[in-house]
Amino acid sequence: MKDRNIRRKTPRRSSGTRFLVVPALVLVFALSAVLFFYAFFKSELLDSAVRSLAEIARQGAGAVKENLDSRFEALAALAATAVVTDSQVSLPDKIGFLGDTAGKKGYRLLLLSDRTGKTYDSLRQVTNQSANPQIQDALLMKPSLSDPFAYGGPMQNVFAMSVPIRGDSTAIGVLTAYMDAEVLHRIIATIGNGSGSVSFLLDSSGNCIATANESIVRIGQLTNAGSSSNTKRLSDYARFMVEGRSGSGAYRDGNITRYIGYAAIGNTGWSLGVTVPEQEILGRFNRLSIWLMIISLFVSLLMPVLAWQFTRQARFLRKQRRLASQTIRSASLFLIELNRSMIFQSANDGFSARIGKTPLALAGTSFAVMTDMAPDRLFSLLSDGKPHTLRLRTNEDAEVLHVVWHMLDEEDSNWQKVTLLGVDITERMHFTEQLQEQQAMLEETLASLEAKDEQLTEQNASLLLSRNTIRHMAFHDELTGLPNRSFVYAEYAKILSETQEAFLYYLDSDRFKMVNDTYGHDFGDRLIRAIADRLRTCLGDTVPIARMGGDEFIVLVPNPPASEQRDPGTAYGERILCCFQEPITVDRIKLELRCSIGCALFPAHGRTIGELLKHADLAMYRAKESGRGMLVVYSDEIGQRMDAKMDMENRMRRGLSEGEFVLWQQPQYRIREKASAQAGTSADRAALVGFETLLRWFPADGPPIPPSEFIPLAEENGKILDIGHWVMEKTFEKAAGLLRAGIKDLHMSCNVSGIQLRQPDFTRKTLALFEQYGLPPGIAAIEITESCLIEDFGEMSQKLATLRTHGIAIHLDDFGTGFSSLNYLKQLPVDLLKLDRSFIAQIHRNPMDRGVVENIIRLSHDLGLEVVAEGVEEQAQLSVLQEAGCDLVQGYLTGYPMDDAGLAALLEVDIRINA
Repeated sequence: MKDRNIRRKTPRRSSGTRFLVVPALVLVFALSAVLFFYAFFKSELLDSAVRSLAEIARQGAGAVKENLDSRFEALAALAATAVVTDSQVSLPDKIGFLGDTAGKKGYRLLLLSDRTGKTYDSLRQVTNQSANPQIQDALLMKPSLSDPFAYGGPMQNVFAMSVPIRGDSTAIGVLTAYMDAEVLHRIIATIGNGSGSVSFLLDSSGNCIATANESIVRIGQLTNAGSSSNTKRLSDYARFMVEGRSGSGAYRDGNITRYIGYAAIGNTGWSLGVTVPEQEILGRFNRLSIWLMIISLFVSLLMPVLAWQFTRQARFLRKQRRLASQTIRSASLFLIELNRSMIFQSANDGFSARIGKTPLALAGTSFAVMTDMAPDRLFSLLSDGKPHTLRLRTNEDAEVLHVVWHMLDEEDSNWQKVTLLGVDITERMHFTEQLQEQQAMLEETLASLEAKDEQLTEQNASLLLSRNTIRHMAFHDELTGLPNRSFVYAEYAKILSETQEAFLYYLDSDRFKMVNDTYGHDFGDRLIRAIADRLRTCLGDTVPIARMGGDEFIVLVPNPPASEQRDPGTAYGERILCCFQEPITVDRIKLELRCSIGCALFPAHGRTIGELLKHADLAMYRAKESGRGMLVVYSDEIGQRMDAKMDMENRMRRGLSEGEFVLWQQPQYRIREKASAQAGTSADRAALVGFETLLRWFPADGPPIPPSEFIPLAEENGKILDIGHWVMEKTFEKAAGLLRAGIKDLHMSCNVSGIQLRQPDFTRKTLALFEQYGLPPGIAAIEITESCLIEDFGEMSQKLATLRTHGIAIHLDDFGTGFSSLNYLKQLPVDLLKLDRSFIAQIHRNPMDRGVVENIIRLSHDLGLEVVAEGVEEQAQLSVLQEAGCDLVQGYLTGYPMDDAGLAALLEVDIRINA
């Protein structure tokens, strides 16, 4: 019986066994997790690399296009020099000038062609280039680029860039530059994704014309690199690139898997490719996986020891927390925790009971609101290490608490927690002796707490020492260390008050956004630091420099030297421009960076720092409008120009609401009968075929304002969207009115801005208006310019094709003034082409203009397009156009723009004549 009453004891597992089992389980779990995540993240990493290569190729293609555009701009500037364009300069002098310039500018050769194609190069050789399509395009005002070709010997390759030499309104010749293909290697030297990546350019024939690794391939087709299946796979991507596609993928190169991204370079016919081996993508990832396995093993072995230590520490901390809580409750003190913005994080029961709100209700509310003080000022007051008496307003308006607060600490730099200890002295404010007792109790309590916690004392001392650091952070830029905008407004005003004269320069980097978008924001931050270092090096420590934000900097020159008196601000500004003559190197990438500078003079252009900054900023924007990379000193003309611009914006806003904008109509007449069976229907109406609506502005407080002044402003401030929709609606309404009057064979057309055409909902809104007025096909038309199609030819063409399919005619306005080739007309959904008035003005006097017009008319007819000539003002011009086969004419000779009354009168006469 005794044995039954004896409790059986279950043997306990030894601590040694537990310390062995736990690490083993942790190790198995960790290794399994590492292997799982290795497989998962490897697949994700490779997918991300493929997408990244496509983006790198797209951005690299944009950088190559930007570089080529800048070279076109430089060549166009050379073609616009007086020596080249002046007909009074002899041909030998021009050739000598081009020979000297070719060496200075780094061109291999410069060639000068006249209108007939006769070409003179800088080596004084003469050839006939009339059949060269590049010369033909340039004579039609279209800059052109050739694929690289051999010149001067084996492996010495060049590519040609041609720009028109402009006369009054047409090309009087062509300037062509041969450039070393080595330029292309340097352009793409910075494009890639790691040391093992290879970047290369393909021309329109599939030839590799440049590569970042010149030992791999020079000039030659990728499809001739070998006959293995691996190489054929690479040749497939080369074929995609020649076809103008963009994308990414993978292929095998021997035993190596490589990934490729490729993109087309604008409308050059060239493509950029970037390849990188798989091993380089996974190299760092594999090393990280090995380290994770080692760390997992180490953690599993260390965990039992850490668990034992953590247990001891947790018990100790719980005991200390209970002791501190009991101390606070027994002392009847207020203890609150705030963040740096004086927002409640927590409060003890004594404070919440006195205020009448639970700790949960207090969380997230502002302590500063209770004190009627700003958060920054309250923090500054409490952070001096001394007790302070504050008046606190509770929810009850009749009660105001008086509390003596003392800041205990400020810790955790991520969110800056602040602890305040307080004593309620509301009932004792009028009793000096009791107040002193409470103060003594507070000081005694603080002394006791400081003696027990050395860390609190150290943090309090650190807070006192960091006040200067906080001030420095508030008034200095974190990225560059330069003074920031707050410092400029606070301290520069003091500098100006102590000087009699000063120059203020406002700097902004040109094309910084392109660099930031191409290389990333981290690279952009490093570039900004490099710009700040360059300014410090060039200008020295005696000149105040500040960063206003982004890529904008301020340079203040107080008491400028006497040498500046003749031309104030210019000499020192040019010194700042010289700081950026040498390339800036960031991460071994050399960048040709320029800046635009605006200058304001103190006190001539303003007596406050705000006025000087405003005027220097206006001058800087004037520098950007004038061509970038230059200095502009503020003048009254700049200010007046900006004031006039703002005044016109205000008047435009008022004019739109008060009906000051109206539509006039200018008639269009047929001078060549249609070859179709319907020729009789449109020619029988005295040759009148339609009208173009023209926007006019008649302000109530002044003379009429021409469209050339208010249309660009409307496009800049966005009002063109409302104006353009109103113009289209009124045009369709006028067309519907003609139909209701029984006039069914006259069309109405209106102009559409490129900004309006690029809106995502443009097609939907236009078709909605077309259906609203019930117009039949061909009655309504919209007119667009060539410049509308430059940015996204494919998307714009698709929109126009949709409108044309639904019966809205498309007219191409101002043809010949942009960069589009006649070749684009084959791809455009266009019904009618309008010759710009610049071709018509001298057509009866200038054989060259007449030849250009005849060729355009002939090619347009071959493409099935009708042609209307704008700006016909003389009978001689009309006669030449009739001989050239032009279909329609529009101008002062056949009819001035007219209001609705004039339109009605014209239609009445036209109907009477046909009757």
